Amino acid sequence: WGRPWRSPVAGLAVMAGLLLLVTPGLAERIASLEPVLWAMSESGPNEYDVARRTEGYYQDLAELPRIDTPEWQLDTGKPEEWKSWKPAGLARKVDDARMYTFKPSVHLPFKGKMLSTNSWGMRDQEYAHEKPPGVLRIAVLGASTIAGSGVEDDQTFEALVERRFAEERESRGFPPVQILNFATPGYKIVRNLATLEHDALDFDPDWVIVAAENHVWGAGDKDLAIILLGGGPVEPPELHAVTDPCSAQAPRTGKGSVRKRALLDCLEQQQTRIVEIVASRFVRLSQERGFRLIWLEVPTLGVNRSRTYSPYTELLTDLGFERIDVSDAYKGHLREDLEVAAWDTHPNALAHQLIADRLYASLAPDVARWAATHPQPPQGVV
Repeated sequence: WGRPWRSPVAGLAVMAGLLLLVTPGLAERIASLEPVLWAMSESGPNEYDVARRTEGYYQDLAELPRIDTPEWQLDTGKPEEWKSWKPAGLARKVDDARMYTFKPSVHLPFKGKMLSTNSWGMRDQEYAHEKPPGVLRIAVLGASTIAGSGVEDDQTFEALVERRFAEERESRGFPPVQILNFATPGYKIVRNLATLEHDALDFDPDWVIVAAENHVWGAGDKDLAIILLGGGPVEPPELHAVTDPCSAQAPRTGKGSVRKRALLDCLEQQQTRIVEIVASRFVRLSQERGFRLIWLEVPTLGVNRSRTYSPYTELLTDLGFERIDVSDAYKGHLREDLEVAAWDTHPNALAHQLIADRLYASLAPDVARWAATHPQPPQGVV
């Protein structure tokens, strides 16, 4: 029994099991086997690979793949000008937990497209700081997928949704809708919260949408490691209960990679606590400032698509998040038709349009109800 692979009985049992898995229609009827089938049938990158190919995720925690892997082979085909947002000249350092934000008022080529920011440092059109009367203002938080890495300024899903509300305002009785895109590459939930507190709240949003793939809520440890390694402040202060012990036990001498690994290993064990602290702070701000708080679950490319359940869904909804789930927006489409490039798993223009269609359908009834309870300015005023 110590070497089951040498047993004829064990070998026959494994072969029988594999035959059952490939029997048409049989395995699909066993719910617990469906994720196994997905994992065995997909040849694309796994979650680590996708994370590494998303700028910002491991940018400050550099990890290089082995040179004989398909991931390395994809990277060797990447054009020299295909840079992440910092080398591309789009980032500026700030002295709070965000660490880096978009530079304001830039218009630069990025991943084969032009990327523009407004005077406030959003990847968006220009908006007045003070919200006009009768306007429904929505703030969107997120990372590079939400910021539209690899698509044109007017192709991000939030821009598409905003434009559709404007086009159908008169026919459907919608109010003027402004969707402000505060998403920034590499941000996870800790720095999304910092963006809300340091930036988005100043624009007086009526609704706040935290847009993220289902696994991102468990990635707050990456944000905290980047903040600690960069010497940034830990925000909110309640997170010190997590970061202080991890920082104390991580070695301060020797190679920097040793400290990085020790911090990540320690913080990873506290992921649920990190989510509780950050999500509770989101909800508390929502109650204090009176904005509607939404978690928008967006689809992802490359990660095993059978993983439709987030372990934090129940926690977030219990705390007070509303959930809009558009994670199946890519259903029926091939991954290679939705990627920006073979070496970059960010969604392309078609993928953003698919998300926009689903999000618009989810928001339209609520937008109409909001208009019914708020005085509207005349057409053409906003």
